[in-house]
Amino acid sequence: MSPLSLLLFQAAVPAITYQELGTLPPAVLGERVLAARPHRPIVEVRPQPIGGLMLSDIEYLWLFERPERVEGGCVRRQWWADFRYRGARRASAADLVAARADEQVALASANGCTGAAFASYRGVERPRAFTLLAGWRAWLRSSDHGSVRCATDNPASSLCRDDRRTTAALLSSAIWHLPADLSFWLRRGDGRVITVRFDALPPRTVTIDEAVPPPA
Repeated sequence: MSPLSLLLFQAAVPAITYQELGTLPPAVLGERVLAARPHRPIVEVRPQPIGGLMLSDIEYLWLFERPERVEGGCVRRQWWADFRYRGARRASAADLVAARADEQVALASANGCTGAAFASYRGVERPRAFTLLAGWRAWLRSSDHGSVRCATDNPASSLCRDDRRTTAALLSSAIWHLPADLSFWLRRGDGRVITVRFDALPPRTVTIDEAVPPPA
């Protein structure tokens, strides 16, 4: 973004305070931040540390739109909003310097799109993303997981100890990205990342790797 474009972009979005970023209802914050961009109502906001760190002059937020039901499941957009403080973090206003969105998909739950587990995708069309998610769910529920190669760099991990514990570990992890190949990137509650690769749908061979993600 050129300096002039950045100034025009910042002028279109009024500065926001540290307190407002943490207290405004999601829908209100979404209107403040995304007023100049077409979007559905924001229903959830999460702060995002980058590489496990919170930088003193920068704030990163995820803003999630209200999902909608479509053929194949549910879709929503996840907005990445980057703010830069003008001075001391808690005492100054912050300017929005970037906002971008990724579409996410999920298979509908018993409650429709409410509570559905969403994943971002890239390099594939939306119908293919739904197919990948359906294949993943079918594999987890199957009694025959095929030939599985499992590896982890954490000796204390429950992953890879036996089929039951591996399945339990995968069920408790959230898919956060679907690449263009037959892969699933999962993030555990402790921040570790699991990559699961299928050779086909349904898979005959499955490769599972767990590792600490590199710093961003």
